[in-house]
Amino acid sequence: MGTAPAAGPRHRLTVEGPGDHWPGAGPQTVTAVVRVGAGAAEQAPPPDELGVIIAVDFAPGRVEETREAVAAAVRALPEGASFAVLGGDSVTAHPDTGGWAVADEARRKQAVFVATRLLPLTAAARGGCLTWLERARTMAREHPRRIVRLVMITDGAGTGVDGLDAELDACEGRFTCDVLGVGADWEAEVLARIARRLHGTAAPVSGRVAEAVAAVVGRLGALRDPELPVWVTPRRGVRLLSLEETFPSRRPLTPYPAGPGEAGEPAGQPPGTGPAPGRLLFRTYAWATEERHYLLTLSAQAGSDLHHEEIQLAMVSVPGADAAVLVRWTAAVRADPAPARSPVPYGGEESRHVQYSRMVEEFKRGLDALAAGREGSADRHLKNASGLAGRLGDRSRLAHIRDAQLQLRAGAATGDGEAARPVPLTHLLLSALTGPGTPPPAGPTSGPAAPCVRPGCGRPVRAAATFCVYCGTEQGGPA
Repeated sequence: MGTAPAAGPRHRLTVEGPGDHWPGAGPQTVTAVVRVGAGAAEQAPPPDELGVIIAVDFAPGRVEETREAVAAAVRALPEGASFAVLGGDSVTAHPDTGGWAVADEARRKQAVFVATRLLPLTAAARGGCLTWLERARTMAREHPRRIVRLVMITDGAGTGVDGLDAELDACEGRFTCDVLGVGADWEAEVLARIARRLHGTAAPVSGRVAEAVAAVVGRLGALRDPELPVWVTPRRGVRLLSLEETFPSRRPLTPYPAGPGEAGEPAGQPPGTGPAPGRLLFRTYAWATEERHYLLTLSAQAGSDLHHEEIQLAMVSVPGADAAVLVRWTAAVRADPAPARSPVPYGGEESRHVQYSRMVEEFKRGLDALAAGREGSADRHLKNASGLAGRLGDRSRLAHIRDAQLQLRAGAATGDGEAARPVPLTHLLLSALTGPGTPPPAGPTSGPAAPCVRPGCGRPVRAAATFCVYCGTEQGGPA
């Protein structure tokens, strides 16, 4: 069961699920997939309203790689964008007057000359990534631009965690951040935390630094909107548990009470009427012309709701568009008093997103166990992750999981786990923490029902369902 896409002036909004759901005796956890699409603006913002801050956090011994990274970032800047290159000792390497330079051929050459020859390399001794975050925040405040993006390239020399959360609190909403991890001496959890909180990306660099940096910086020219608010208004008695971005990046979103004066307005709200009771605001940042997927989790109780009728649990809104979260409580009784536990209690696309979350968690647990030398635990979690990745058709993530499994087997055979790691565990862990893999394809979730494949159940299962809603048995249909 899903809602038809709601079309605003520029934004598209679709809610899929939760569909048919067992009512249970108490509150039930239900999930729905929310897709938000941002269309092209009628008029592109001036190019200099994009501000790109480049910071390289390498150990002093990596001078050549520092120069290579800075030069690649500057050359890849979108034409006309504002930019700055941060140096150590609280200076801006380029422009040396502070503020922004504008990316044209002459200024790019000047920036490459200055930054690659005079760039001080004292960041690690002065706080590493905390230094860059604080400096970027100051830059965004004193020299505001419509969209500000920090691109931080680090080898882990200065990625300390003391005070990191407080600094991220201060930075969130002022700018967004992409992080590239070079080598294997950085902490994946730290890089992932920075990218999640500052609504950017984090990725390991396994090949040439210049190519990876150019790819990240080059795509920044597509950014158009600094922020797109998403509101969720649960029905009375329904509790919102979480809203998590699942594609193109994985990140939990923080809810804020929706008050007057917030950016934009839900489509169904008369202007100037103030927020609806219980409405929560989720801020999303740095949009290109793109679509993002979110997993919305609610706690709801059937209570006196009519069964076999569509019931609205919540309303999701973006500027110019609304879409309802609908459930249909089923009156049927489960076949078994204590059925086998299912990874998800219902089918359809929302179950795919739940399985993606489970796959990532199993992969992370397997990598943690592998790093700690707990071979039995690593094998169990990696097998679970591999099964889910194969079922979901996520070839990229499956390749990473198999890399970890090969390292586990090689380490067990030789007794030397470190020597059996051609792909650093930090790279695999960062991919597990931040990468979504292949997005779940849109597919039909309604149509002729078929009986459950489990003998003794036989209850109707809707089209494209992965699991029976009554007994939890996997159906073997499209996932």
